[in-house]
Amino acid sequence: VVTGYSTGTDGAQDMLVVRYNPNGTLDTSFGGGSGYVRLDDGAANQSKEFGNDVAIQPDGKIVVGGGTSLTGNPSNVMVARFNVDGTPDGTFAAGGFKIGTPLSNISYHSFEGKGVTLKTDGSIIVAVTFPRFHHVHL
Repeated sequence: VVTGYSTGTDGAQDMLVVRYNPNGTLDTSFGGGSGYVRLDDGAANQSKEFGNDVAIQPDGKIVVGGGTSLTGNPSNVMVARFNVDGTPDGTFAAGGFKIGTPLSNISYHSFEGKGVTLKTDGSIIVAVTFPRFHHVHL
């Protein structure tokens, strides 16, 4: 399973998740037969979504850490979870993804999920880029 981004129907980038079989071919049991899924946060036209890291839960669900932004604006961290078949996991946040932002009184330039890992209790930990450390609300 790999993640990144791809041009979406609105012309801006959407988070892309692709699953391959062990022999390197696309896994057509994923993404409705295509082997991939794109996720657009739907917040605004021309918003960019991207994935930077993937973790697979013991139940096969896929967790992606990345970010989202509007053109010309700073990025915010985005965490998405997909079911084994590639559909967004509706039991995770709203619609299968959560966007986190720094506290509103903090000026920032970029806040992106760069790495994701899973704790044994099922918690999701996301490593982020941030110009200086502050508390974050997810």
